[in-house]
Amino acid sequence: KELYKIDFKPMQNTSEGVLEGKIYIDKATKLIMAVNYWVAPGFEKQLKSINLFGIRISAVSSELALRFELLNNVYTLKYVKESHGIQISGKKYNQKNEFTSELIATDLQTRNCSPFKDSYEKRTLYKRGNQYTVNFWEDSKLSPNTTQENVFLGSK
Repeated sequence: KELYKIDFKPMQNTSEGVLEGKIYIDKATKLIMAVNYWVAPGFEKQLKSINLFGIRISAVSSELALRFELLNNVYTLKYVKESHGIQISGKKYNQKNEFTSELIATDLQTRNCSPFKDSYEKRTLYKRGNQYTVNFWEDSKLSPNTTQENVFLGSK
């Protein structure tokens, strides 16, 4: 398949950007086929750390990979891989660990799916629904659109 590849990363001299990655979009269907993102080099210090009884627990990395599939006119999530790196340090202890989770969806059946019920708490994103009117991708302050993104969005 022919794909658009969009690379994104935080702008230099910003303290807000954390992630960088790649998005792959099918040129024919305009569907997202894959997403990979991870903590951008130099932004690891913005991940969370806690101190507990003289031991410091710090998140040192985070990575996500998603793969989608269009099969028989059904667009579904096919694969998810999530990894997190944690460093635990203290007076007598200093160790890095990485935790990885993978999910592969096979033989997905969608005929008997029931919709979500409107039973979320008042302050959730789901309660607001899809009422957003700002096209955040057209005026991003953290990461300006690349030439590839502008071509995809049809702008100059």
